[in-house]
Amino acid sequence: MKKRTYSTVDVEQIELLPILQLLTVGCIVAVDVAKTKFVAAIATAAGQVVRLVRFEHPRQT
Repeated sequence: MKKRTYSTVDVEQIELLPILQLLTVGCIVAVDVAKTKFVAAIATAAGQVVRLVRFEHPRQT
């Protein structure tokens, strides 16, 4: 069975202004933790995912 792939953006490359404009009421952040490769989902308060961000631990944390 093939794993599902999804598009992520490196944490050092994200543009915050467009994301912040969508998060006026609040936000939800979910983090998928692995040994060194982490992925965070940033979502609106209603649960709509705005951006998936990847980063490496401990270099980018």
